[in-house]
Amino acid sequence: MKPAFHTKATVLLFSLCLMGSPLAGPFTQQAKAQSSAVMQMARGELDKRGLTESEVRTRLLEKGIDVDNIAPADYPAYQGRVTAVLNELEAEKKGKGSQAAAQPVVINVAAPATTPVTGSTLTNNTSTQVGVTTPADLPETTPEEAAAEASQRVAQAAAANRGGGRIYGHSLFTDKTLDIFRTTDGAQAPDTYVLGEGDEVHITIFGASQTDIQQRIAPDGSIQPAGVSRIFLKGLTLAQARKVIQNQLSSAYLFRPDQLAVTIVTARTILINVFGEAAVTGGFNISALNSAFNALSAAGGPTAIGSVRKIQHIRGTTKRTMDLYAFMSDPTVQYNFDLQNNDILHVPVADKLVSIQGAVKRPMTYEMLDKETLADLIRYAGGLTQDVYPDFIQIQRYVNGEEKLLEWNLTDVLNGREKVALVNGDVVRVRSINKPMDTFVDIDGSVYYPGRFDFGANPTLKTLIERAQPNERAKPDFLLVERTRPDATIEVITVPFPGYNNAPDFALQAKDRVHILDLASYRDVAS
Repeated sequence: MKPAFHTKATVLLFSLCLMGSPLAGPFTQQAKAQSSAVMQMARGELDKRGLTESEVRTRLLEKGIDVDNIAPADYPAYQGRVTAVLNELEAEKKGKGSQAAAQPVVINVAAPATTPVTGSTLTNNTSTQVGVTTPADLPETTPEEAAAEASQRVAQAAAANRGGGRIYGHSLFTDKTLDIFRTTDGAQAPDTYVLGEGDEVHITIFGASQTDIQQRIAPDGSIQPAGVSRIFLKGLTLAQARKVIQNQLSSAYLFRPDQLAVTIVTARTILINVFGEAAVTGGFNISALNSAFNALSAAGGPTAIGSVRKIQHIRGTTKRTMDLYAFMSDPTVQYNFDLQNNDILHVPVADKLVSIQGAVKRPMTYEMLDKETLADLIRYAGGLTQDVYPDFIQIQRYVNGEEKLLEWNLTDVLNGREKVALVNGDVVRVRSINKPMDTFVDIDGSVYYPGRFDFGANPTLKTLIERAQPNERAKPDFLLVERTRPDATIEVITVPFPGYNNAPDFALQAKDRVHILDLASYRDVAS
């Protein structure tokens, strides 16, 4: 007994089936979906082909066609694909056909678009499934990556034992600031990541068409989802690849640009060679997700004399200079140094080291470039502290075998009026203000606000007392002023309280100390 077809999805399914049959007429799609005659014709078409609604719906779903999410206005776009599905199923039933061209691996077609990809289903460029692992089976790292990470840990421990790097920037490679990405960290691939052979790409389409495609980029640089020609991705950034994939899949699937997601599931492993003044030299097999800065971290970073400003990134005959200070001021610089297989990193000896001491926020040794000046050094040192002495800055320098002291006005250096070149081995000293403060007066005793006050704002006894506010226990007739003479001896002066019995004000001197007496100390006691 045939089931009764009353649901919207069933009506839509039979309308699509009818559109894929020779019986389809010129009447409108809405009329087809609503007409009982269409229902009869569709049933007859399925019966003639020896098919059931259930198997047709299942196969359509596998092809990325969800009949529950297709508007009537979109029916014509599906006619060719529905016809192909009907022919394919009919051929299978009759045993005269073979399986359709290999399909993309489907990972839970019913899952919403926001479901994260956690499996590791690997496919080759012909979309045949070559292996499946569950999240529980997924290895945390490859043996090659484990070796690189172990090398990094050894170098970091050695650096910690010797007290870190002598040159500013060395510690960045040894304090785990720059960690190593693994091949399974593909979801973190930035839009600037350059695709290559071995990268595993995951494509999700949701909306009218729904499918998940997961393929590994083949040696020729392509993937080949079913129903479309090869898509060449090698050498493209992830952002560029999204646009190419969108353009090519739009011929086989219905989706809006915002209904397509392209991510990296597993990144390829590449060999990077590190030479020169690196803590560990040789070849490292790491994920292509890493930048050249991460790769240098895998090698433990530069040695104590290794450069952080002139590291060479070599690819074939092309050489580029890596400047760690530029990276530290703008971390996006790392995206300019992506890695490809057999890239070389060479760390030369630092050739211009300058130390800065004193009133700066980060006093230590810096590697300077030839074009950089004293003002640049102060900027790298984090700037000046609040207690800096602004009149001069001093450089200790060896000139013709003799040690000399050179001095400049610090304000002129900072505002650019003096451009001071630096020499390897310079020691720069920025002085702090050591002169003690002497423009003050103190007040204590029976006042609400005892303490130190500015002498310029409180030059007389009356103004100072008004600022400190005597309390109800203050003796109102006289007070004591303690004054330091030029010979450093102390003089104690008894002064009438200003205003008491028309007593005049009293002029203070810098560093005077005023004592407001307490009435309890002078109360008459009966004998």
